[in-house]
Amino acid sequence: MEKRDKRLQLGKKFNLYDSGKIKREFNNVDGEPPGKYIEYYESGKVQWEVNYVDGLRQGWMLIYDPNGNISKQKRYTDDTCVESSERDE
Repeated sequence: MEKRDKRLQLGKKFNLYDSGKIKREFNNVDGEPPGKYIEYYESGKVQWEVNYVDGLRQGWMLIYDPNGNISKQKRYTDDTCVESSERDE
């Protein structure tokens, strides 16, 4: 049977595309993503970003189009979307 390390896991984590470019980055405290969580397009531009507090989305989530322009905004309170707006073309 595999033993699991019960020590607190801390640090910045990255997931990568097959190309090796960063797909997402986030802080890690024992499996929870506190602070800013960012996901990227493979081009390297930000796709979306949001803040986590106690494992829950809090504040504004910004969603970007592939050109780097904000296309949508969502405001979260305790992981519930309480407001949303889309950019007019």
